Amino acid sequence: MEAKPILLSAEQTQILNAEKVFFQNLLPVAEAFGAAPEERELLVKVSSGLDELFLLVIVGEFNSGKSSFINALLGAKVLTEGVTPTTSQINVLHYAPQPDQRHSQQERELLEIFYPAQFLQEISIVDTPGTNAVIERHQALTEDFVPRSDLVIFVTSAERPFTQSERLFLEKVSNWGKKIVVVINKIDLLTNAHDHQQVIQFVADGFRQLLDLQPPIFSVSSRLALYAKTQDGNWWPQSGFGPLENYIFGTLDQVSRIRLKLTNPLTVAERLIGRYQSVITQRLLLLEQDSRRVDNIERQLAIYQSDLHRDFEGRLDRVNNLLYELNERADHFFDDVLKVTRAFDLIKTDRIKRDFEERVVADTPHRIEQAIQEMVEWIVEREGRVWHDVSEYLREQRQLTTQSQTEQQQLFMIGAEGSGNDYDRFYSNRRELLTQVGERTRAVMQSFDERAEGEKLNLAVRSALTSTALTEIGAVGLGAALAILISTAAADVTGLLLTIVMGGVGLYIIPARRRRAKYEFRHKLETLRGQLSSILKEQFQHELTLSTERVREALAPYTRFIQTEQVRLSQLNEQFDGLGQEMKRLYQAIETNMPDRANLVYPANPATQSMQLPNAAATPAQIETESSLYPPANYDYL
Repeated sequence: MEAKPILLSAEQTQILNAEKVFFQNLLPVAEAFGAAPEERELLVKVSSGLDELFLLVIVGEFNSGKSSFINALLGAKVLTEGVTPTTSQINVLHYAPQPDQRHSQQERELLEIFYPAQFLQEISIVDTPGTNAVIERHQALTEDFVPRSDLVIFVTSAERPFTQSERLFLEKVSNWGKKIVVVINKIDLLTNAHDHQQVIQFVADGFRQLLDLQPPIFSVSSRLALYAKTQDGNWWPQSGFGPLENYIFGTLDQVSRIRLKLTNPLTVAERLIGRYQSVITQRLLLLEQDSRRVDNIERQLAIYQSDLHRDFEGRLDRVNNLLYELNERADHFFDDVLKVTRAFDLIKTDRIKRDFEERVVADTPHRIEQAIQEMVEWIVEREGRVWHDVSEYLREQRQLTTQSQTEQQQLFMIGAEGSGNDYDRFYSNRRELLTQVGERTRAVMQSFDERAEGEKLNLAVRSALTSTALTEIGAVGLGAALAILISTAAADVTGLLLTIVMGGVGLYIIPARRRRAKYEFRHKLETLRGQLSSILKEQFQHELTLSTERVREALAPYTRFIQTEQVRLSQLNEQFDGLGQEMKRLYQAIETNMPDRANLVYPANPATQSMQLPNAAATPAQIETESSLYPPANYDYL
């Protein structure tokens, strides 16, 4: 039939240009999301396809008659036919004044076939290997062309209609939202109208029940159609090919093909954007769970800090009570010693000092050192427990993460469609960070030496004491240092005792001197208590801050990953939302300027077409040999 030049109206040209801009904007967002290379390539191809002819893709099992169907459309045996798989690559048919063929320069696995059929000036036909092809690469090539197609013609055989491999393949076709026209080929092999109608109904039921589709269905004999076009036109009505060609070249007129040409790339984009946003939604939910995990650890650290502060005050009170008890013994000592009746004893300063150390100081430095040591061990033990708790928590979360990943991949597996690679990368990065944090916390926990940590903290306390104004204790032990501090305070006071005697102080002076001695000792001791308390508090807070910061530092890569991914995915989601709105405007513009006149929205009832069948009483031998029933048998099917 005569082909008309494709001319776009001003409105259609505007839509075409707007759609190109849409894909130019979509591609970098898809790349930023992490779309697989094959998906990015697909977006480029469907976008560039806007400037190409209408693409009609023929799919089906080998031996369903795809090649013979295309030959019938062309009106000549352009493609090889046979009972074994003859289409082992993608054949793309284009128009040319003279027949020719060559491999595509862009895609070496494509064979471009040129033929002077007039309709090829408007339509390119893609002949694909069978959906049950033995070589998986052939099926991958077929599946690669489906998203780029403007219309898919599914050819199935009346002998074996709607096979399992065809159903699985058609699920992928329908996932891309492609319009499908069903062709039941080899209908001439059926000998009565009942069988004919049963096959049609079987195919229609299969599409409706399994794919929720009701596509136009045409039953044809490609063999009869080609015979009618090349030798005897009287067989044309029996071929059933007329209604199909009327649909392809008539009902599906130029306006309808332009509509499909503009709509199909948007359908591909819609499917991809929908998948990407579903992935983003799932990831944001997972990251929210991750964020709650980090918050839970922070709450554990806050409880840890609060408990330590409370318990520390109780342990510090033990140290202070030891000093208070020492002060009480000192008061009793001064009351007992600073008496006129013991004036001669006061002259013996060495004895006074010895008595003071035995009765007042006693083992107080050792007990204080022991209390501080217990405090140090308690702090170190609690820090080790925190690392253990965090390590166990992260181990449990890694197990939950692995389980969640498996479940999500089962619920949302799109690797076969392209973006599974990035989906796996997100999970692997997330799992790796959790593993690294867990290993780091476990390593810290396993290498945590309480004795070494205690010695470091003891050294820190001793070093802090050397900076006090009371004394410099050098490298002596903590207990000895405290003994020096306390004895120094005592020496200052007992020095007053000698002054009392040497000055000949009387009865009225001794009580005043005793009060002064008590006051000065209490003041010295309070200064000691204050400085010791301050040092212990400072060291405690330093150690507490250090331990919590070490946990946060271990979590930092995981925390940064969560925060960075949440911001990135939220921004991508907003960009996809904006592209979705633009896509809706393009759909609306197409509908306004090119309303659906070709019944491309599938009707309630499939458009089944019947054909004239030969004499049902004819024998198989007659069907094979008598030209009154069929054309010569050398017109075989693929």
